[in-house]
Amino acid sequence: MELKQEQRMLCLFLYISGLHGIGIFVFTRGFLLTRNELPLFSHCDDLQHDEVGCNLAYMLPSISNSSSFHAVSEEDDCTRQTPTKPKHIATKPHCWTPPAVKKVVILVFDALRFDFVAPSSLLKDKKRPWMDRLQVVQKLISEESSRARLFKFIADPPTTSLQRLKGLTTGSLPTFIDVGNSFGAPAIVEDNIIKQLTSNGKKVIMMGDDTWLDLFPSQFFQAFPFPSFNVKDLHTVDNGVLENLFPALYEDNWDVLIGHFLGVDHVGHIFGVESTQMVEKLEQYNKVVEDVIAILRNESQKHDETLLLVLGDHGQTLNGDHGGGTLEEVETALFAWSAQQPTHPVSQSCDSSCISYLDIPPSLVRESNYCICNFQQLDFAATFAALIGIPFPYGSIGKVDPQLFGLVARMWQPSQHNNTDMDEDKMPMVEWQKVYNTVLCLNSWQVNRYFQQYSKSSINGFSPYDLDILHTFYNDAQSFSREWSVRAANLDAEMALLSSGLARYTKYLQAAAALARSKWTKFSDGLMTYGVLVVLISLLIQIKAIYMLFVLGSASLPAKFEDYRNVLPLQEMITDGFIFGLMSAGASTVVYILVHVIFGGSLFSKPQFVMISLGGTILGTAKSYLFKETLQSTCYTKNRMLRNCWTKWFAYPNLIGLLAVFFCCIHACSLLSNSFILREQQVVTFFLVSLGFLDLRMAMQQKSKVLQALCFVVLNFIMSALSGLNFLKENGYQTRETTSGMSISSHTPSIWQFVFAVSTVHVPFIAIGCAFVKSLWRSYFFSRRYSKVVVLCGLSCTYAAICLHWLLDDLNTLKFLCIPGPCQKFARLLIPRAVYSIVAFLTLLVLCNIMDTKIHSEIQLKTFFEEASLALVAVLSSLILLLLGRHGPIIALTAGLEAWCLLEKQSLYASPQHYQADKKQSLYTSPQHCQVDIKAAVDYLPATIQWSLFATQVFFCTGHRCAFDGLHYAAAFIGFDHFSIYRQGTLLALDTFGASHILPILSLPLLVAKRAPPLRITWSNQFYKMQISQALLTFDLVRTITAAFTTVCVTIQRRHLMVWGLFAPKFVFDAIGLLVTDVLVLFAFLSVIWPSLH
Repeated sequence: MELKQEQRMLCLFLYISGLHGIGIFVFTRGFLLTRNELPLFSHCDDLQHDEVGCNLAYMLPSISNSSSFHAVSEEDDCTRQTPTKPKHIATKPHCWTPPAVKKVVILVFDALRFDFVAPSSLLKDKKRPWMDRLQVVQKLISEESSRARLFKFIADPPTTSLQRLKGLTTGSLPTFIDVGNSFGAPAIVEDNIIKQLTSNGKKVIMMGDDTWLDLFPSQFFQAFPFPSFNVKDLHTVDNGVLENLFPALYEDNWDVLIGHFLGVDHVGHIFGVESTQMVEKLEQYNKVVEDVIAILRNESQKHDETLLLVLGDHGQTLNGDHGGGTLEEVETALFAWSAQQPTHPVSQSCDSSCISYLDIPPSLVRESNYCICNFQQLDFAATFAALIGIPFPYGSIGKVDPQLFGLVARMWQPSQHNNTDMDEDKMPMVEWQKVYNTVLCLNSWQVNRYFQQYSKSSINGFSPYDLDILHTFYNDAQSFSREWSVRAANLDAEMALLSSGLARYTKYLQAAAALARSKWTKFSDGLMTYGVLVVLISLLIQIKAIYMLFVLGSASLPAKFEDYRNVLPLQEMITDGFIFGLMSAGASTVVYILVHVIFGGSLFSKPQFVMISLGGTILGTAKSYLFKETLQSTCYTKNRMLRNCWTKWFAYPNLIGLLAVFFCCIHACSLLSNSFILREQQVVTFFLVSLGFLDLRMAMQQKSKVLQALCFVVLNFIMSALSGLNFLKENGYQTRETTSGMSISSHTPSIWQFVFAVSTVHVPFIAIGCAFVKSLWRSYFFSRRYSKVVVLCGLSCTYAAICLHWLLDDLNTLKFLCIPGPCQKFARLLIPRAVYSIVAFLTLLVLCNIMDTKIHSEIQLKTFFEEASLALVAVLSSLILLLLGRHGPIIALTAGLEAWCLLEKQSLYASPQHYQADKKQSLYTSPQHCQVDIKAAVDYLPATIQWSLFATQVFFCTGHRCAFDGLHYAAAFIGFDHFSIYRQGTLLALDTFGASHILPILSLPLLVAKRAPPLRITWSNQFYKMQISQALLTFDLVRTITAAFTTVCVTIQRRHLMVWGLFAPKFVFDAIGLLVTDVLVLFAFLSVIWPSLH
């Protein structure tokens, strides 16, 4: 059965989309890999079965408050007796380390910036409204420094809550691929402190963020989870925590109490850091901490050995975003307060290692009595396990922090020495160093055990060279355990020996963490190369397809009907693909058998066998398409056509086309640089403005479309200026969820705030709606008259409903009207849902009209493409504007005018000679002699490139970025209070890709209608579809070039410091954007090939 041209083109689009999907999937499997999680767990009896090599005897009396037992009983200066266990330890033996505390209260303040807690006097920045709001913390670290400490808590990117909770509880490094599970976190299967607590008889109560219950579904003694993904809800989670927190503090049925607050995180997402709501929330948290400490003091019988930890899981930017690796996002705070006053406190001076990072004079720190040290979140699990007395998680690679461990693990009775001349002031420090040396010895043994097991269990574990270096450090540290088994005669010498041991263990643990950070992600170079090659093959196929359509649309090459039937040599491609795939499978099978027989092993697994066979099939089909001569025209005529094309391209108008192609390549190459990725918006705007100035010069030469060309340049500058404004949040300003998308001070009178909102939100929005309604009113697209009336009425209703939705919110926020609760619920929830339903119905109605339309003339065919595209854009625009929020209308109006100017400029490239030649030809001329102007084909590529650059500009101007903290999570909850993964995921995708992908791709037929000249009735059906196909392929080609260079970039930079903070998110957004483009291009092509001349 012979396929038609449209069917072959459809197969071509499907083939290209399939290559993109395969290439991205395979590359992702090689790049975004999860760390191998070992299903192994630590147990208390591990120390009995394994050769630890640590002096565990010194751990017995380290935290003994009720016993007079002494760590060492010395017979003389050279010998040491093994101490006897005290009765209270014998009856209830400790696990790895004796518990330093009985209970721990953990208050997690999500997205807690470091400068929310630290005294403003220690910070370089000037004092901001949100600083110094947690007064109780600053008071305690200043007045009770012996039992209260503040740390700068350093997270590892990505800084999303899921990764941070996993890192805090497992003691391992986060994996990037887990970002995709942020809306549906799987339960943690590897060892963690929650699992260790429950396994050792500890009772854990959790309240707050329901992510904890997703990660630990059955480990909690009691759980009070609250939905966490509705970022517009500022108080539900916090109020839920407070309702359960204070009653639990008076109970004695728990060991660890966790309260996870989300108010600061949600305020940041909606209002930003520089807002009055943030100040109010921080003051509330200050009162919470103050009340908790008051209860712990008053209930001393229950909490005499309780530790309070107030910490953040990550920070946030001034805009309230997080997920990346900037200092604002990775730096948070940890405050520790012990309810027990140490009997023999050890002086912990604020040395240079603690204050150097603050970049302030040390004298200022000492004068203010503040000592703030760095604390890596990687070290939290090991430190917490040592304090509470449970085994370290098996996969933990962190180090027990000396500052936090020393804060509570120094409640001991000093040893009794026969030498009375020893300095009694140094005795607590000596005993502390003994205990901490033993703890670090256990810590190092556990990390070493994990590294060895990981290398055995993982295919691509750590290299033998790296493991040898670590093993050398470990053996050096372990040798110290044997050195200080005999006491030094001099106390100073003993302290020096202990300090040397601490340095050795610290060196090993730091080297292990550094090795894990540098090589933890197990990149598969083979899969990454496979994916890159498949994407590059698809790139070549797209170039060949565009070239073929260019040849078929050229006047210099008379095309035959057989050429159109062979746009895609499907039969040859299937045959070659089958043969190459079979050959690859056969060869891999033979190699597999030989290796298995000779060496007794397997060279590759079953999935790899499938990949080899699939690769052979892809090579076969690509070879058939790229190297087979599919056009039956002679080489002479094609060479003549190419020579004519090359000559005409160097005429001035076509130099603009060459420059557009050059800009496209430069834009792709710039993605190899992290600086250009950060400044991608400015790069794209520069390209558009440069092309705009060249178009303006040509317009002035031709004295045509001068106004449109000038407006295009001006509008680019306006778009750049608008994107530079902070639409979402501004210092002390309202946001898009309250009054206006633009910035205006909250101190401005309400009437002027309302006027500003009307002028920047409502007026542009109404102008856009009126423009679409007026365009559709004049349209002859609809096959039935009632369809036109329904679409016009529905479109008007959606714009009116959205305007009412924002207006009622403005009136209620500015307190112009006291709107009852049911009316507020109607405006907030029911109106957006009604808009979603109407838009879905109107979209189906427009698609039905596309399928029902019958074209009777060439004029109607050209008009149909234009008006069908306009109808789809008009219907979907209201939904996308609703999701974009209040900053959307002014951006959309500016972008719409810019798009109109870009469309109008296409007439500058039209050939007047074409129309004269076309008028001389008969309407009955055979298709073989049909002449199409070559400029119509040549100039079409730069036009689509400009359209793609314009779409990229819109993506950034609407407030999006290629980073996970650039996602507008609030848009996913417009009209809904409860979370659903599919519903909220769909709305978030529409917000992210609506203005930059959906609308520009559906508008491509407008570009073709403006560019393509009128032709004869007998030929226009095929010509227009070919031109639209070429436009769609070209747009997809530009996005494929960007995605291909991004994959190459992350392959090269996979060991770069910013790989997870910058390059990986860029790859994810470009890859998903390419797949979205493929789906939309396929949809647009289906809507084009359906109608035809009848």
